[in-house]
Parts: sequence; structure tokens; C-alpha cells
Amino acid sequence: MEYGTRSVQQQKEWNTGLFRIRKPLSDAKFEQARGRISACATRSYHDQGSSPELFVRSSGKVGYPRANRQRNLFLTGDNENPLLTGHSATIFVAHTPNEKILCNMKTPLILVTNDDGVYSPGLRALHEAVSSLGTAVIVAPDRDNSAVSHALTMNRPLRVTQLAEQTYSVDGTPTDCVTIAINKILPRKPDLLVSGINPGANLGDDISYSGTVSAAIEGTMYDIPSLAFSLASQPPYDFEVTAAVAWKLASMALSMHLPPSSLLNINMPPLSAGEIQGIRFTRQGRRLYRDAIQETFDPWGRKHYWIGGGTVHWYGGEDTDEQAVRNGFISVTPIQLDLTNHEGLAYLERQWKM
Repeated sequence: MEYGTRSVQQQKEWNTGLFRIRKPLSDAKFEQARGRISACATRSYHDQGSSPELFVRSSGKVGYPRANRQRNLFLTGDNENPLLTGHSATIFVAHTPNEKILCNMKTPLILVTNDDGVYSPGLRALHEAVSSLGTAVIVAPDRDNSAVSHALTMNRPLRVTQLAEQTYSVDGTPTDCVTIAINKILPRKPDLLVSGINPGANLGDDISYSGTVSAAIEGTMYDIPSLAFSLASQPPYDFEVTAAVAWKLASMALSMHLPPSSLLNINMPPLSAGEIQGIRFTRQGRRLYRDAIQETFDPWGRKHYWIGGGTVHWYGGEDTDEQAVRNGFISVTPIQLDLTNHEGLAYLERQWKM
């Protein structure tokens, strides 16, 4: 796959939305091409305010894809698609057959991490889902780090182990993994960070403890679009539907901007694809636990305390993340870095006369 450019300066920063495709393409290469063409078309729409089309140049002729004048033919793997036939073809994004749109067509670099450890099935499912969108590199803890929040290891050195191509483990926290990946492992700043898929919900106050969400927070602090994925289910976990949603939202994050200084916390209901009611944009609810500290004794009669379990109580209203998941919807909550209570700030300025 090659790309045409218009000038030396443009070659440094931008490529035209031009693809020269020759058969055969492997399934993986086709998926990657499809994702990148789709991202270019979407980005062009948002940057220029009008929707571009996909055109084909084959055997010296220029026009729309055969059998369908809609750009989605290229994005579905239709049998008439030149990507799948035996003909060489050039595909480009444009408003007219003679105009090419400048698009940022560099291969996206995607950092994949979690808090459950590098061998977690949810991590593997997420990595497989986003690999078609670019170069996906796993940098994850070497063991379970659930509920470590945004902890950073500063009292000992950290070791990085390469387990396979594009797969690394770190003997540290999810936050350690993200900062080491960005500063030491990856060749450049990633275009996207995805964290998960966490086996269990991260709703309401859970996000304060969550290593899954904290990894995305760390990415956001580096100004990297970051998504955290969790499946609100019980064992055995089936990550197939969540992985499909992760692919969709990751491709959108690569094509469009996230809210400033914000990450997206995504929670999936424990339902099949046909049972899910849709997607809702939500706010963070309140999830509190009662009787979550259990007393226990060791063989010598010494008292110890075990944190976990308890009865969950929800607060917050109809538009919260918990309510959406309970009603069968995918919850997408924008979480901001700024923790300032701006209404509280205004109250203090009015009421607390110093």
C-alpha cells in the first residue's frame, strides 16, 4: 500500500487521501485499509464541513465503486469492491473525481493497557479489536493491579519485559505502564490509548479506585485521546460484544475530537448484541458500599480486616452511568481532569469572606 503526496512539505506532515491497492490483500490488511479510509473520510467531513466520497481509478478510468455510488461499499467488503477483486485500483477521498483532500493518513499508533494484567482475556480481546485500526502496542502490568487507582511507583525501580512483538509487561501499576510506554517504549506519542476490557463495572465512585480508568486518566494528562472499557458482568465473561463496541468507539476517537481534557469511561451491560438498547451519554453516579469491611482472625487469634463485598447503594438519578447500564444501555461518560467544584468555588467567594 502506497500513498501519493503533493509536495515535500506536505509529505512531512500530510498525505493525500490516496491509496494504491493491489491484490491480494490479507483479511488483516483489508481491515486496516478499511479503517484508515473510513477515518480519512470522516476527518475530511469534520475539517471541511462537507461530506467527501470515495472514488476508484481502475484501468485508467475514474468513478464511483461499481454497483453502488455510496462510499460505504468500500467499507463493507462487497464482492464488487476492487479491494477484494483481482484488479489493481487506486482509491482516494475527494469531493469530485479530480480533487484530492489532504488527510492525515499516517498509521495510527494505539497504546493498549489495563489493570488486570498482561495475560487478561479482556486485554487480548481489546487488542485484537483495535489492531485493524493501526499499530496496537500492549504495555500492561505483569500481574493484577485492580483498585490501585492512579498510583505511581516511586520507591523502587521498574522492569520492562518484552513478551512478544508489540507486547510488553511492567512490574508496576497501570499508571506506571502508561508513562513508561509513552516516554520509553513507543517510538512516538500514541494517537489513542485504550484501557480494559475490565471484567466488572467501573461505575459511579468506582472510578476513583479503578486502575482501568486511571490508565486513561494518565493518557489524558499527556493529551492523548483515551478510552476506558468495562463489562458490567459476572464470570464467565464474554468480551465479544464489548470488543466490537470498542472498535467502533476507538475508530470514532481517531477520527473526531474528544471533549477537551477529558476521557471516556465506557461501561457495557451484560447483554448480547441484540439485547442492548443502545448508547447513552451519561454522568457519573454515586455508588457506595455498606458493610464492606469484614473482620477475620489469623491462626494466632490476631484480628485482621478484609475490604471487599458489602451492599451496594446507588444515588444520582436517571441520567447516570449506573442507571443506563441497569436499563440495558451502553454508558459513555466523559470524565474531566479538572476536579475543581466550580459551583463550590463561586460559593466560597461569595460566602467565605476572608
